[in-house]
Amino acid sequence: MIVNTAYSSKLLVPDVAAITRQMTSSSQLSMLMHRVLQLSLPSFIRLGINNLKFLPLLAKKDFATGIKLLCELEILASPKKQSLWILHNQMTDMAVALGNTSLLHFFFMLAETYAFTPGILTYNPEHCIQLLSNMRGLPKNLVLFCPKTTPSFEAFAKTTHLQVRFMEGNM
Repeated sequence: MIVNTAYSSKLLVPDVAAITRQMTSSSQLSMLMHRVLQLSLPSFIRLGINNLKFLPLLAKKDFATGIKLLCELEILASPKKQSLWILHNQMTDMAVALGNTSLLHFFFMLAETYAFTPGILTYNPEHCIQLLSNMRGLPKNLVLFCPKTTPSFEAFAKTTHLQVRFMEGNM
């Protein structure tokens, strides 16, 4: 179904532009430590507890786990609780291109943990839908933010149970 869910670039996680700026002057580890140190003590403890089971994957430098951690840091550092967070299109489209369903599952786990509506932004909605169709446990409130690409995809969006928000000129 086509929905009119509000969109703002401030809802995109992770903040790729800020990460890129920080990475030009520091290492990955120092960038992460800077973000962790900005958290309140309760948020810091929650981050630690929530990520104990992900330590082996973090130690292996698993891409999906690293993105989950970056998203979680931004969600926890947010000054107010958001009802919607949107996975950045660069992460979504990379997950689609590589068939990395773990990245999307981890983002959906964050939505459940922090009680927000998960959104994913993509420039490749047809391929994204194909990947999503092979996944189990999709959130019922998932919102797909994308451009109108083809008349057939627009027709699909009108009849599917998925929530699709077409972006016109503000992506």
